[in-house]
Amino acid sequence: MKRSDWLLEMDRRDWERVQELEWAYQARKRPERVLALNRIYWQRLLAETRKAGVRIGPGTRVLDAGCGGAGILLALEQGERVGIDPLMDRYLERFDFLAGTDIVWLRACVEDYTSERPFDIVFCINVLDHTRDPGAAARRLQGLLAEGGHLVVLVNLHRSALARRYYALLQRYVDPTHPQQMDRSAALRLFAGLSLVYEREADSLWSDLDARYRREVLGCRRRGRAGKLLAKVANPLAWPPALLGLARWPVHGRALFSSRLFVFRRIG
Repeated sequence: MKRSDWLLEMDRRDWERVQELEWAYQARKRPERVLALNRIYWQRLLAETRKAGVRIGPGTRVLDAGCGGAGILLALEQGERVGIDPLMDRYLERFDFLAGTDIVWLRACVEDYTSERPFDIVFCINVLDHTRDPGAAARRLQGLLAEGGHLVVLVNLHRSALARRYYALLQRYVDPTHPQQMDRSAALRLFAGLSLVYEREADSLWSDLDARYRREVLGCRRRGRAGKLLAKVANPLAWPPALLGLARWPVHGRALFSSRLFVFRRIG
């Protein structure tokens, strides 16, 4: 693996291992509940993109790159919609509701996907930190965008340079499903060829849904503070980020990471 700006270009075997871990997480989701809660979130997110001038009509070509099993395309009623994901064949088997739409679902990686026609809007939601090669993924996303089109990116970002390096060095052990660890400046450099037209934190769009999602969709049991503390104590690799988090705890209890929404536009 090559390391540049603390982002990795993974070999395929390591990346496939990450994908299997991702599927183990996705397979826990209850199909009968995941769509209802996701739609609430997607509607909030779409409302934010409209502030940046994103409009979706009957003839709008829309791509969701790394769409997952219950992605934002399911909240759209219009547009020529295409969703791609390297685990798409498994999602189609797991989630029956995907078959009842006119959306085109394809098994493909962001870095490798090609299209004869560009897209007016491209969504890339919680995907960049899962990619095999974020630089190649970013270039491909920009290449798929039509002139004047919008790219909507949502990604978890580190707030602390120290924590970012810690996670990057020990990612395999402390955050195995997220091979890429980035901060705001690294994310923006990936899309330097586009114009940033809108940006905001996105934690507040999801924070009131998080506990319900863990309980109803993932089947997690509710744990008190004592249970969470014991889980951290039992994992020495979690001690440094936990201590850093306690030092900067005030924002939604997620001091080390912040989910951030960017809307870019291709101009010129």
